[in-house]
Amino acid sequence: DPTMPTGTRSETVIAPQALVLMNDPLILDSAEALAKKVSNSTNREDGIRKAWRACFHREPRYAELKSGRDFLSRNADAWPLLCQTLFASNEFLYLK
Repeated sequence: DPTMPTGTRSETVIAPQALVLMNDPLILDSAEALAKKVSNSTNREDGIRKAWRACFHREPRYAELKSGRDFLSRNADAWPLLCQTLFASNEFLYLK
């Protein structure tokens, strides 16, 4: 069961885990909640920066900022999708 916590975490992402990150109501609700917080920013770039800080505790790199801007400009109501993508990233899943 990919939703059950374990004492240690291996460094692999298995298909069921990826599917949970794509479809689980907790993930979708969390992405929606983060999206509401960051999309209220004065502009998209500021919102992207807030999302990166919330998920990764760092500023987005130039390429990440550009990708985020491009994604948001091409997709209507894309903030929840962007936040869900951040949750599914390796950087979010594994502590450094």
